[in-house]
Amino acid sequence: IPKCFSQRKLNSWLKKESRFSSVEISERVSHYITKSTGKLANDAMLLKDFKRPKRRTMYYFDLVQYTRFFKKHLKIKFKFGDVQENQKTLSIVISRPIDHSVILYL
Repeated sequence: IPKCFSQRKLNSWLKKESRFSSVEISERVSHYITKSTGKLANDAMLLKDFKRPKRRTMYYFDLVQYTRFFKKHLKIKFKFGDVQENQKTLSIVISRPIDHSVILYL
């Protein structure tokens, strides 16, 4: 399915009235994102360059289900696997510690 359909779907979801209170949303967001500001790494890649790696990993397929909602000119930094150390720049990880990281259940 072309990404433009996913991006339109995201826009319609964002326009709908939320079923959750702003307090509930804030609590969930703070669970996944520990810092609201930070620096994106110089080696962050454009979403248009986010391709299936040669070494097969299910993390790629799991992450694609989220990245397809965003424009190709945006950048992403991720670290797959069991991350044991805090990241120095904003990164998507699947495990803690999460300083400068966004947790996704992949």
